[in-house]
Amino acid sequence: MLRIVAAFAVVCALPRVARAEPKIDKVVLALDDGAVVVHGHGLAGMQAKWHGGATCDQPEVGSAGDDICRFPATGAETEWPWLPAAAAGSDGSAALVPATLHELTIDRVELAMLVRPDAVIDAFSAGAAVPLRHAERIADVDCAPAACVVDGDGLLVSNVPAGATSLAVRVRLAPRVVLRRGDAVESSPVLHIPIARCPLAVASGAPLRDVDAQTVVVKLGGRCARELDALHFQIAGQAVEPSRVAPAGDASYVALRAGRLGGDTVVIAAMLARDDGVVAQVRAATRAAPVVHVALALAGRAIDYVPTNVAAAARATAADWDGPLAIAPIDGVYSADAGPNAAQLVRGVASGGGGTVALRVTLRRSVPALGDVDLARVAEPVQRSLREATSAAPLLGAHPLVEVLCDAGDGNGVAPIAPGSTAHVAFDRNDSCRLVLHRERLDPALGAQRLELEVDVTRVDGSPRSEARVARHLSLTHDDQPRTLYLRGAESRFDRYSVRLSEDDDGDRGDRDDASPLPSAQWSIVTGRGRARIYATSAIPTGLYRVSDRDHSGILTLNFGVLARATWLDALGREGILCAEAGALTVGLAGDTSATGKSLTQIATVAGFGLSVPIANRALAAETSVNLHAWLEFEPSRALGAGNGDAIAFVFGPSITVGNLGADL
Repeated sequence: MLRIVAAFAVVCALPRVARAEPKIDKVVLALDDGAVVVHGHGLAGMQAKWHGGATCDQPEVGSAGDDICRFPATGAETEWPWLPAAAAGSDGSAALVPATLHELTIDRVELAMLVRPDAVIDAFSAGAAVPLRHAERIADVDCAPAACVVDGDGLLVSNVPAGATSLAVRVRLAPRVVLRRGDAVESSPVLHIPIARCPLAVASGAPLRDVDAQTVVVKLGGRCARELDALHFQIAGQAVEPSRVAPAGDASYVALRAGRLGGDTVVIAAMLARDDGVVAQVRAATRAAPVVHVALALAGRAIDYVPTNVAAAARATAADWDGPLAIAPIDGVYSADAGPNAAQLVRGVASGGGGTVALRVTLRRSVPALGDVDLARVAEPVQRSLREATSAAPLLGAHPLVEVLCDAGDGNGVAPIAPGSTAHVAFDRNDSCRLVLHRERLDPALGAQRLELEVDVTRVDGSPRSEARVARHLSLTHDDQPRTLYLRGAESRFDRYSVRLSEDDDGDRGDRDDASPLPSAQWSIVTGRGRARIYATSAIPTGLYRVSDRDHSGILTLNFGVLARATWLDALGREGILCAEAGALTVGLAGDTSATGKSLTQIATVAGFGLSVPIANRALAAETSVNLHAWLEFEPSRALGAGNGDAIAFVFGPSITVGNLGADL
């Protein structure tokens, strides 16, 4: 009976001891997962004997129906002992049959990453170091056109290409080592590592095309802003020099001098001076230079030329420019200085040869930390002439520019004649009258004064002496000495000089509008002086009527004689109409008789008054006048007893007188 029980026990125990050995198909060391993954069949109960051991009680079922067991691993293990499922007692306390210890063979090492996701290549560093995971598992690297090498636990990168935003690193892993990416694995993966460059931006607006020279302001951030001394710059592949640098917080503004740029875009780069590595780069769109216009004005009136003798107010504008504008001077051509009310004062350089110029305008931008920066100079599309401006100078005043001087004959010598009134000078001093142009008093800034001079000479009767008329255009410019013009043409007493001087209105004045009157001065000079005149004239009375006794009264048809006259003179030398007269006449030349048949022909003396109106040659020796007389006649023959009748008679009637010979009082 005991033998049967023992045999049964042995028989029952046999299936537990003689279990089949697990079949292992593949062993993968997943380093980044911290696990050894075993693929096979019959893996239930498999025991890992490293680091205290672990048992795969419930294997995963793979896609191919195989068993998958995962055991923890640190990656530091060099041996991988394991046991198959053990034969245990019914109470699980001890194995009935000891299991055999086996060694796993790692078929493949899987890596989840070679660099951290946040790894970057610092382009500023001479040899950028990128930390690597599992550097010992890498056999070789290639990152052309850059250069790289594995050094310890890092990847050293140099010669980073300009403009690249990332670098492709081709990695060849050690044998049986792969990089897992999703469900796929690669033994020669390509890693794309971002390139970290300094922030770079254009702070002065789009660069200008087809401008000879300009300044471009860039803003640098990051490490570049702190270590500018290690950098040099390029614009469109050409080395450029910084002209100004200004820090602003964690950034720096750099003004770069650039040459002529073409194309729609331009590349601006900051490079390490030691190895030409590009650490910052920006591609900027260019723009056409704005069209500028300059408005020039003198005394509020627009002009279209650049004055050389006085500064004109100038304002620059550009429809497509939003920054400040300023007129840029050109040495030897024109100057540009600050003026009132945000305007500028532009003045050409007087060269004597004139010429033309297109005004230059400076384009400016207001940039943080740098203030207003002159970016470029562009020229106006029009050419302006360079010439002297003419602003009207006052002709009269405390120090007049023009004077008329005469010797009045009063013993005071030559003295100025007051403008706007009539002056008298002695006829024998008329050659002393002159027009003096005081060029030494003219402000050179007012330019040449273009004047019109008119001199008319009129006789006392108002008729002009056409041969003496002067009409000239004068140009009065500053000089150390005055200019003198003598007056001529007065040939008779009381000839009058009329001198008129006015600005020549040529439409090119910068100091007034067209409605303004022309500044002018006028002088009137009478070449003679007197309040009364006594003169002799020949008289031909006709139609006189004598009132006397019966034998001597009647009409005296034709008469002839000589009269002496005394009359007053007005300011212009014109004789008064009423005269005191006395003279001797031969009357009754036509054989006139009285009512009694007595002859009226005789010689008589007369005295009285007359009304005289000159009709020709007034105040001249050949003056001709029509007259009306009222005389008392004294007949000497009757008065001395040689004849009969009254010696005194009253005679009145008209006459014509010819001649004017006498003197002024």
